[in-house]
Amino acid sequence: LAQACWLLASVAQIRRIDCSAACPVGQGPVLAAMTDKSPLVSSSASSPRYIRLEEAPPKLKAPPKPCLQREYVVTPFLMRQVFKRLELYEKKSEVPVVLFRRSLRRLLDMFDPELTCDTEAFGDNKAGLKMSWADVRSALTNDRIPRIQLSLVQSIYLMFDDFTTSWLGLIWYCITNFAIVVNIVIIMLSSLEHDKDVEEMYDYVMAICVYLFIFDYAIKACTVVFCPIALCDEAYLLDHVVPPDNMLGDSLHTTKWQRFTHWALSLSNIIDFLSILPMLLSLILRQVKLPLSALRMLRLLRVIRVLRAFKAVGKWVTTLQVMGEAFASSLGSIMVLILYICLFSMVAGAVLYQQEGHDLNSDYTDVPEAMKLVAEHFIGKSFSISSTFISGFVLGCVGLFKGIIFLLPIEKLKKASKEADARYANLSKLKEQVDEEEVLLRNPVEAWATDLRCPTVRLRVLEEGSISTQGAAAGGGVPSTGTLNVPILRTEPVETTLCVPLHGGPTQRRFGSRPTLDVNVEWKPAGGMVSEGLPKGELTIRILEGRSFAGGASSRWCVHMAAPEKLYGAAASADWVSPVSTSPSPNPKWGESSEHTFNIDWDEPEESKPKKETAEQVFQRRVLQLLEESNKRIRDLETQVAEIKAMQTN
Repeated sequence: LAQACWLLASVAQIRRIDCSAACPVGQGPVLAAMTDKSPLVSSSASSPRYIRLEEAPPKLKAPPKPCLQREYVVTPFLMRQVFKRLELYEKKSEVPVVLFRRSLRRLLDMFDPELTCDTEAFGDNKAGLKMSWADVRSALTNDRIPRIQLSLVQSIYLMFDDFTTSWLGLIWYCITNFAIVVNIVIIMLSSLEHDKDVEEMYDYVMAICVYLFIFDYAIKACTVVFCPIALCDEAYLLDHVVPPDNMLGDSLHTTKWQRFTHWALSLSNIIDFLSILPMLLSLILRQVKLPLSALRMLRLLRVIRVLRAFKAVGKWVTTLQVMGEAFASSLGSIMVLILYICLFSMVAGAVLYQQEGHDLNSDYTDVPEAMKLVAEHFIGKSFSISSTFISGFVLGCVGLFKGIIFLLPIEKLKKASKEADARYANLSKLKEQVDEEEVLLRNPVEAWATDLRCPTVRLRVLEEGSISTQGAAAGGGVPSTGTLNVPILRTEPVETTLCVPLHGGPTQRRFGSRPTLDVNVEWKPAGGMVSEGLPKGELTIRILEGRSFAGGASSRWCVHMAAPEKLYGAAASADWVSPVSTSPSPNPKWGESSEHTFNIDWDEPEESKPKKETAEQVFQRRVLQLLEESNKRIRDLETQVAEIKAMQTN
């Protein structure tokens, strides 16, 4: 029951937050741009990058939590959700610059109308009228959105309400959760037989826990009036940043009363209030004897507070949320089934009373009793085996939902489940896309360096004297080999240093790390290169140094390279052998002369070149043109003759 209440509370919240129903989310355009040709990832020759080809992919690290959050940061994921809503509003992947700037201004006005922002930074990189997410991401990288400073009261509210914002919030969250667990355990133990001293101890511990919950609720109730609603409710923020046309005139400023009512009327806070209501009533009405025992069951609602942690766990809670949303979408069908059960029980109960009521030993003593017995055949025994209405209601709900699980419209439930699952999946992919963009911004990687389709240079490393200057092996044994991607398909200059792993051969140690070779790659495309498919230019490769090579002080090394100067022919594998390393193993180095330039000049395929016509082909083409023109004239004359005959006939 606690999970069901929490799920229903989160369904409406996540439905409002979701903004990814249109156009499936895959790798965004900014990801492709940042991994290839985006200005965010520079690859100029003045600052060559060092890339380890064997290094594990970088992962996004969460920023360290502060002791107390003192500023609100507009995250890239929040801006991605805003931009997605604008895309849905425009039904295009690009949105007008004016529309985005207005939405950004509305976002900031909900926190501070006087907050200044460089809105001119958010626009098309080509000074156009529309902008894409890549343009927004570029501005976010340069921190164009100011950080919103929080007051001490606002920081205290976030500490009590969201444990993910600070270390103090996490500590308080652990304390309250421990109190919840203790509270539930005491409720269970108090039902067992125990001494009076033990009962007093239970009451004392439970009172401490309840006072803790009251303190938590009171602090949040007092501080929330000083917090903008957008700070407490992300769904509210998204709804007002990109509002429907009929809400455009709504005020972004809220009063203290509006903030409190918005907070207090949310389902999660209503549940928190109901969980402390028995203690509050007992304190307020201490002198008045009221039957408050029935309200004690509300204490079990405190367990729902633990479920707030589910927003920090993985796929399991997402599956629960999908099921809860699908169940909520089927509430209409469930209510119809309940109505049918009530109507059928009423009619059947009246009939049974008329037929069986005259018997003194009959169970159908009156119409309500007959209705109850008929209903129990649908939902199972409930009121006949309980003494209170609440107990019968609980048993009836259990039996009812046990049957409804099999009576629900299967197709509608499947459809609702698929739609909910798709929304959560799209929102998750949107978050993963933003995280990947953030990783690439912090740890930029050249796409060509790890692309399987990129042209390569084959490296073979052998000991001194084991290879000739023409690349032919002079002795036995297998060389150490490596593969080096080269950026000859790029139309702009590139300079990068790559750490190439070597496999097998004489450089490999029996134990220890794999040997690597640092190589500097510089690509200068020629002026006549207009297509990435036909590279033309100079590819300069320089051997720098090796690491973790086998051998001792007498081991020196040579590197043989085979580069694709042409796509076909002998030059498709142009050979070059480096000088001997200037220093021995385990970390050999090469001097200035260990550099070679390959002249890349790929020819256009013959089938794509325009073929020159012979004289006979020209004559045949001309004859066919004359015949087509003659046929056209004949058809025109026939049409004119037919029209004249038709006029004479009329």
